[in-house]
Amino acid sequence: MESGAEVAVGRALVAHGIPVVAQHRVTIAGREFRFDFAVPHLRWAIEVDQDPRHLWSGGVAADERRDDASGNAGWTVDRITRLDML
Repeated sequence: MESGAEVAVGRALVAHGIPVVAQHRVTIAGREFRFDFAVPHLRWAIEVDQDPRHLWSGGVAADERRDDASGNAGWTVDRITRLDML
């Protein structure tokens, strides 16, 4: 895990009985993605976006493209931002 926020989210998910896999890698449309957390059998991914780049227009656009590709492959991606952690 790359940040304290990821550690906190991971611990909370596990404490609630959610069987997450940290740093889960998948290949979608020929591209490799790494989800911060995933429940693979449900095709559910959780991204912890604490880096300010996720708030800038370029970062938001990149996240949207990735989420669209993931959605087209049957994955649901939920994002937790700095604002969610307040």
